[in-house]
Amino acid sequence: MASCSEFSLEAKTTGLCYQLNRKFQDDAKVSRDEMERNKKTVCDIVDKVIEHMQKDATFQASYVRNIGVGSSHEKLKVREADEFDYNICLKIPDGWKGQIEGPSSLGPQGYAMYKLDVGFSSSTSLVHRKWQSFMDHSHYLLPFKLYDWFYGLVAKALASSELKYCDEMQGVTLRRAEPSANLIINKPGRQEMSVDLAPTLQMVGNPPGFRFPDTWPNKEMTEKIEDVMRCNSLWQICTKEYTGAVLAGNERWWRISTSPLEKYVLNTIDRYNGVDSRGGSRKTVLRLLKLLREMDGSNWLAIKSYHLKHLVMLESCRYNDWPVEKIDVRFIGCLRALENSLRKRNLQNVFFPEMNLFHDLKFDAANNLAYRVKKIADKIEKDPELINKYLTCSVAAENLESQLTALKVQK
Repeated sequence: MASCSEFSLEAKTTGLCYQLNRKFQDDAKVSRDEMERNKKTVCDIVDKVIEHMQKDATFQASYVRNIGVGSSHEKLKVREADEFDYNICLKIPDGWKGQIEGPSSLGPQGYAMYKLDVGFSSSTSLVHRKWQSFMDHSHYLLPFKLYDWFYGLVAKALASSELKYCDEMQGVTLRRAEPSANLIINKPGRQEMSVDLAPTLQMVGNPPGFRFPDTWPNKEMTEKIEDVMRCNSLWQICTKEYTGAVLAGNERWWRISTSPLEKYVLNTIDRYNGVDSRGGSRKTVLRLLKLLREMDGSNWLAIKSYHLKHLVMLESCRYNDWPVEKIDVRFIGCLRALENSLRKRNLQNVFFPEMNLFHDLKFDAANNLAYRVKKIADKIEKDPELINKYLTCSVAAENLESQLTALKVQK
């Protein structure tokens, strides 16, 4: 296979492949210095908050570790290093056993219930009694109760005199954003940063409904993933409640979080590219899709970062060759796949085949966005130069201006 250096000068300076690579270098990448500086600021703040939270006996006994997840920790952030996510991993009290119960075929896929066997230790300590208050009468843990307790501890830490007047904590405010406690950081002369702290329960083994795709490009990972999952605790349950829980009168469902597994997988996804041992362009394509989502503004409100992540992983299972010379083919292919998923209102979770990530997407919103995605793909296929229009800040500004104009007309 030819390398980039072997292409003709015309091929290197024209066409969609060239335009996408140039936009990736110019606009999609985050400054390494900026990322490291912001990470240090965020880590110092998170460490101080958790240190203060550990003054609570229950949290101290339950805290396991915090795991950096999401785009900033997967090296997938685009444009600015301004969002950071952490799973705050907890464990149930010593002496208790937990039992995961997955949904039936008609139940909410990607969710689980967690029932505790408390034995005779339910009232032997403050910690056990506190955890008992998170359960219902049948000993199922209720996510909203754990979240309320966790959020209260974060709020208490920030309100404490120890942190309130600490230099590092100046400009830090708290916002409730279930399933996370959201810290907003405003420092003089710095961009605003957002930090999500999500309480999770550490699990082992394989989650109910989980199946690693047998068409994954890295066959070695496919063969050893079950051992990796069993030994490395790459999943948790988090306090994101099932949206149908209130209507069904059932508040026991916990969302299964595979963020650590996704981080593990994405860190190696481009090391294997079929016969091309130099790796591929999957993460580059993913970052360009995320850049398009940000630049195209409110048109993409229904599409989240994890939707695009699973889209690219699904396409990786369909196509094994992702060399940099095919970045245009794969980028357009992902747009076409996204359009198709939107029209069907069905995007499969890579690790939970029965789970539809678009299950709550409204019909009109899905159709409008499908039309928008098709329009972009059609135009840049015909004229690659147009990718510069869609991957620049001016497009987002134009969209905002048109919305404001529409609002004025309505008034």
